[in-house]
Amino acid sequence: MIPFPNASAPRPSTPLPGVPGADARVLVVDDEETIRLAIGRFLERRGYAVTLAGNASVALDALEAAPPGHFALMLCDVRMPGMSGVDLVPRARVADPALA
Repeated sequence: MIPFPNASAPRPSTPLPGVPGADARVLVVDDEETIRLAIGRFLERRGYAVTLAGNASVALDALEAAPPGHFALMLCDVRMPGMSGVDLVPRARVADPALA
């Protein structure tokens, strides 16, 4: 689990429509670093606290280590080596039932 590096980007207070508030924590899971970083940067610039995970196993570790409700949202790739995003989602919901 890697906290997203803050690149001193402006942090507007406009969250995405239908997504928890701008101070929400988002877990981004993608095996492709470029995509993971781009999504993280996009979200961080909108005020979200972003945690990055390079695979499903790392994401599950982050979810299990955090208190329930720590992450408001998880965005994940569908096709990843090892455990796919499709397999990750039900396991993530067990680790944190409040996860959107």
